[in-house]
Amino acid sequence: MPAIGDQLRTAREAKGLTLAQVETDTRIRGAFLAALEGEDFAALPGEVYARAFLRNYANYLELDGKAMAQRLRQLQADPVGPELPGRHQRRAPWPAAVTIGLLLAVLAIGVYAVRSFERGPEPPPVLPPIGAVPPVTPSPPDVPPASPPPNLRFTRTEHDARSEIIYTVEATELRIQVDLTERCWVEVSVDGQPVLAATLQPGYRQAFTGQRSVVLRLGNLGGAVLRLNDTTLGRAGDTGAVRTIIFRLP
Repeated sequence: MPAIGDQLRTAREAKGLTLAQVETDTRIRGAFLAALEGEDFAALPGEVYARAFLRNYANYLELDGKAMAQRLRQLQADPVGPELPGRHQRRAPWPAAVTIGLLLAVLAIGVYAVRSFERGPEPPPVLPPIGAVPPVTPSPPDVPPASPPPNLRFTRTEHDARSEIIYTVEATELRIQVDLTERCWVEVSVDGQPVLAATLQPGYRQAFTGQRSVVLRLGNLGGAVLRLNDTTLGRAGDTGAVRTIIFRLP
């Protein structure tokens, strides 16, 4: 069976496409597309992203994206199978090293148990203050599909590449979900009240609900995938770009 990367590259070249054209059409970064074709999966944000990017790229090339993503999942989950590119395998340790390691582990456990007994019970954990950054949900979404469903209507306005992006949404409320694929500064206001300002890591997911408006200021548009009332809008913009995005009701 041809390698995953070879299948992608062959299909793309057969269609006469460049990586730059595919990036524009799929909204998958060119570096990630090149990593898929080179099977350098360590260069991708994580195993979930690798499968999502692979499935969408393969479908775009009219290949069986679901089957290829499943094949990659099997390779990622097989600890004794062939080594994936970008995954390092450790040499089997010498028996003496194993013996010494086990002895050190037993000794460390014994020392920890004695010290814990002398210290007494641990104090209760300190709860985070109200308004702290919400917890990260490590399950990023797949790359965005399509256009909004018929029951969601909105207009998008921007005057130039540096101005605010304004979404005017015909709905009863606003629910904006932010999913990060890269490190990004995020500032959020809901109905005029600031609720978040922090630099967040890939894998962060949070939804913000407003009755009048939700305003986002993002320090890396390419690292944020947005959803509006359960409809995926896609990446907010280019990697490294800084913009303010306003969602409001009429």
